[in-house]
Amino acid sequence: MRKTWNRKNCAFRVLCKKEHTVASDVDLLVVVDGKKCSVDEAYRTLMMNINLPRVELHMLSEKDYELMKNSRWIKTIEREGISIL
Repeated sequence: MRKTWNRKNCAFRVLCKKEHTVASDVDLLVVVDGKKCSVDEAYRTLMMNINLPRVELHMLSEKDYELMKNSRWIKTIEREGISIL
């Protein structure tokens, strides 16, 4: 599968590296458009509607994403993550 990056929603870490086990969690980065809803509101809505065990949400506003886009963490996600939307 070709890796693509969409800064809005991305699965990353062990799942994308094919190092996952039965006990692995799924890490999702979600960048929220603060004009439409708050990060807290988006987090609560997603957690109430995602019926998957071991999902860990990493939420950023677009503003915070822009501030962090040159960080090692974001660069690693861009390199290793898989866009899901």
